[in-house]
Amino acid sequence: MAKKEFAMLDTSILHMRAFRDLTNCSDRNLYFTAHLSAQADFCGLFRYPVSLIADETRLQPEDVLKSLDRLSRAGLLEYDPQAEIIRMCGWFRSVNCPKNADHTRQVARHFLSGELPVTDMARRTVAEFVIGCLLRTKRFKRSSSHGERVVEEVRRFLDDAWEMYEDLSPILEDQYRTHGAAVVFEYEDVMRKRRPAWRQLPRATVAGGSTHDDGTVTSLTTHPDHRVVPYIERNKEREKDGGAFQARPLPETMNSKICQDLRAMNARRCPDG
Repeated sequence: MAKKEFAMLDTSILHMRAFRDLTNCSDRNLYFTAHLSAQADFCGLFRYPVSLIADETRLQPEDVLKSLDRLSRAGLLEYDPQAEIIRMCGWFRSVNCPKNADHTRQVARHFLSGELPVTDMARRTVAEFVIGCLLRTKRFKRSSSHGERVVEEVRRFLDDAWEMYEDLSPILEDQYRTHGAAVVFEYEDVMRKRRPAWRQLPRATVAGGSTHDDGTVTSLTTHPDHRVVPYIERNKEREKDGGAFQARPLPETMNSKICQDLRAMNARRCPDG
């Protein structure tokens, strides 16, 4: 992947607790310099030897190691001294996340190029990339096809990355549980080939349901144990004014784990009801 000729940082970094708690200016110097370095790429995961960090920050190598340790404990970056690889944490939850399907495909190619060591640090970046791209789709209008194209690129990427980055599943699931509450359906869509219960299901059925010849509608949802159950009850009662079919959730759907989680999340957001 081509090296960056510019750097982007969220202005909100100045208000982040982890960054504000940095009391050593050398730590902030190193953090900003890593973003500005010619070594940096579009993945936030790149080779950055201590000797080069020392040269670009004007710090002594021993001070570089101390700053790297403090920044790592603050959760702002990770550093592998053996591979000399640095990872900027939260890269794909910032302005650096791909903006469209073409950019998503470009970054995906870099992950699949074989240039990066297959380590847990790389897997964490891959997981962040997947969830970050899915979250980005929420910024598109519902009438736009851009979100669907990004989801498709993520799905294709996982088809290849699943074998290349073996043992990715637990790290991806952890990233999803921590940051993926807003992309439940998108995540289930791109993960359907990774879970046995979804292998034979058409994508349209998982994503939103299907319409039968008699006009009734059936949709599906997936329980945590990967058991697929009806999401919408077939109902032939017509509305009084328009004659459209009504759709009523089944009790087992309303009591499912995902509905309970959504109700709990809404309760936290709106405590007063």
